[in-house]
Amino acid sequence: MWLLGAHVGRQLIFNGAHLHNNNGKALYADRLNVGQNLFCGKGFDTQGEVRLLAARIGGQLIFDGARLSNEQGSALDLCDAKVIGSM
Repeated sequence: MWLLGAHVGRQLIFNGAHLHNNNGKALYADRLNVGQNLFCGKGFDTQGEVRLLAARIGGQLIFDGARLSNEQGSALDLCDAKVIGSM
């Protein structure tokens, strides 16, 4: 899933989502801007990298109950990401 530079005014919820790309990025969301919370828990399952470089999350970033895997390298990249709330 590609969300490069996307703007979400309120919450973005991926609970229960299955994102699989065994040869690269499962979620490619550099410079993503979420006004409130980003939920990636309760059944969020990925095979491939979850990449949120320079993302801005205005509330909480939640991975509670998530399963991230990537046989090719990093499962999660939050380089230069800003989370205003808790993580």
